[in-house]
Amino acid sequence: MFFFTWVLIGPRPIRSFKTLFVAYGILFGLSFLVYGAGTAFVLLGDDCAESTPGLYYLSYGLMVIYWISAVGFVTFALYTHIRYRQMVRREAAEEDAAIEGKRKEVEDKRDAEETRLKEEQAARDVEFGSSSSEEDDDGSNVPKHQRGNGRKVVRQKGESAPSTVPPPPSSAPPPE
Repeated sequence: MFFFTWVLIGPRPIRSFKTLFVAYGILFGLSFLVYGAGTAFVLLGDDCAESTPGLYYLSYGLMVIYWISAVGFVTFALYTHIRYRQMVRREAAEEDAAIEGKRKEVEDKRDAEETRLKEEQAARDVEFGSSSSEEDDDGSNVPKHQRGNGRKVVRQKGESAPSTVPPPPSSAPPPE
């Protein structure tokens, strides 16, 4: 009776099922020892059945009731333990699946971004007439002859872009 009052209103009431389960396990262990010894005495006392049959059958009945409840408690404990392990495994599998899903989602986004960048590069290559998408020495993908000298060219309205065709060679001989 002390154990039950301690569980419910004791100095520090038990608020966790796991703690309560351990406490009942300890209580069960102690009662197992006591009833194990009592069962041995009852089984050795066949002559008591003749002298005090009422006491003998009461003791025998309590022993049977105890062992039935002990088997029930052990069955419940194993069932609870198995269900708990299944729950932990299921939660771990769900967590792994969620992590895998997020990893797959990140990979898909990265692949989509890479594909978009390659498509943009291909469009730039077509626009600038380059057949290679490799970067030049300065890290630019724009062909060198189209880069200019780094100065911004401001054109007036209606003014055409300068030609990129080199001027024809002059007919004068090169100076010596």
